[in-house]
Amino acid sequence: MRMTTRARTAARLVAFCTAAGAATGLGLPVATAQTAGSLAGFNLGATSAVVQFELNSPGLLPLGDPTVGNIFSADVPLARTTASSGPQIDALGSPIYPGDPGAHAGTAIATFGGPSLPNDPVLAEATYPPTPTTKTSESFSVPGVSNGAFSVGPASSQSQGSPTGASVDSTIGDIGIGPPVGSATNLVHIQSAHATNAMQIGDSSVSSIATSVATGIDVAGQIQISSVEGTAGGTSDGNNGTPKAALTIGKVTVAGQPAYIDQDGVHLVGQNAGGPGVTVANGVLQNLANQGISVHTISPTEVTNGPVGSGDSGAVVVTLTTSTPDVPGAGSLVPGAPPVPGAPSIPLVINILIGNADATANASPLPNFNFGSSDFGNSVASTGSGTDTGSSGSGLTGASGIAPTLSPTTVTIPPTGPGSSAQAARRFSAVLAGLGKPMSVGLIIGLLFLALCASGGMLGYARWQLIDGRRS
Repeated sequence: MRMTTRARTAARLVAFCTAAGAATGLGLPVATAQTAGSLAGFNLGATSAVVQFELNSPGLLPLGDPTVGNIFSADVPLARTTASSGPQIDALGSPIYPGDPGAHAGTAIATFGGPSLPNDPVLAEATYPPTPTTKTSESFSVPGVSNGAFSVGPASSQSQGSPTGASVDSTIGDIGIGPPVGSATNLVHIQSAHATNAMQIGDSSVSSIATSVATGIDVAGQIQISSVEGTAGGTSDGNNGTPKAALTIGKVTVAGQPAYIDQDGVHLVGQNAGGPGVTVANGVLQNLANQGISVHTISPTEVTNGPVGSGDSGAVVVTLTTSTPDVPGAGSLVPGAPPVPGAPSIPLVINILIGNADATANASPLPNFNFGSSDFGNSVASTGSGTDTGSSGSGLTGASGIAPTLSPTTVTIPPTGPGSSAQAARRFSAVLAGLGKPMSVGLIIGLLFLALCASGGMLGYARWQLIDGRRS
């Protein structure tokens, strides 16, 4: 009897599945995907902003968080890198970066029909793979500029991207930022600032690290800080993430008196001993407070969540809280016209964060698709227990006035928590655990027969549409 097309197709499928089932049952290896490493994918990010300037007016504009009321922000200097599977890498360095909206304002205005304006030209941006507008390495340098309330010395940035990682280096020789206070030209003056990023993409792990270093810091001409260094990092091998975060503050003095800075503000060393120096320094701090000037720290933070490791260095924060003056109303400028209304004062808050850096690393492992092994389910990624990687500080050093590295506030999210990667891996393992075990040939043939029966009507209709129907 002549075999129909459908019968021949079914026979071929049965033969194929029979051979596959036999191979599995005998423990023969089935072809597996070949990879260069043990990671299926990754995401990396790092940002170093030695000085973050924020101008806020709470309640003034209905944009973003109205309780903050951000009007303008800038990073001076900036190093930022991002990387994802591929790899797709973007490395950006800038002496002065006004944020993504400000840096691309020209494009946004032109998109909505406005005049053609340039985007932020003070960028060194590299990508991998390169694009028609970007290369794998870029550099930029500018001379010093000053407009009174804001000044920077000579600055440069270099960025580079490659298949194995990325790096960014941004440096400024001198920074003056904020309005004048007393005899000081600026609220904050910094002699040098250096921001760096480094990313490494390996076969079995990925890492990201960011550092921000500021030296020779002067606040309102009254508080001197020798240096602030923020470090943040993250490493992931696909199963466990390891974070890193630290904020190191050098020698601090107030009117020449040794001091230190913490989350509660500036404190004088030897406060209880008294003396003329302490009295003068206390008067300086009180005078700054009366002007709305305060200084404090944000503690470092480390977060572990299964394969994710994230660190944030924290920062030293200088805040100026003030307001614009009232503008009184005026009489009619034109006879018979109503008087000109006045303008109430507008609250202003200037935040200057020094030494901030953050970095994160996240990777996922390749499942072992070796169907010749009965332990397939166990090869799915399992995460570690999550460990506290924070280091404990040694306390203040007393009369030296040097505050040591601040102890990071470590947040460890249990890998067995709801929605965690470990829990998902266990569910995945439970579902697929049986796939690596031998399956009988009879069961394969039976399941295939049921599938063909269930699809018989559909196959017949397709045959009529493609062959029989056309003939008629």
